[in-house]
Amino acid sequence: MDMPTEYYGPRADAVQRLNSLLRLPAQGDEQDWEDELADPRRIDEILEWLESGKLTFEEMSAFGLLTISSIILGSEAQFVSQVQIARLSHVMSRNDGLRIRMTTYWPKRVLPEHRALIERILAGR
Repeated sequence: MDMPTEYYGPRADAVQRLNSLLRLPAQGDEQDWEDELADPRRIDEILEWLESGKLTFEEMSAFGLLTISSIILGSEAQFVSQVQIARLSHVMSRNDGLRIRMTTYWPKRVLPEHRALIERILAGR
């Protein structure tokens, strides 16, 4: 079995499209785009796009990063519902490519206190 290819982040065109769709206040020079623009208040809106079937794989990857970052931020303020986590986990279960990308990206970036949350999301159950 081949090991998954390392995923280093979203392509510029996918970020531009997502910024446009969500009307994000991006400046174009964000270092960690998904962290700087994460917004727990918009998780449901972001999830609707992920569930819509209207995104390319690259756009889904960018949306996946933004959703997970928003969930992490929201979980710190106890602003995230179990339903939102379950919805994202379901998206991951239906898209192996997206789940693999997120699996190669998040474990090396996430703080220890968020590991269980990331594992739950990426388990796809």
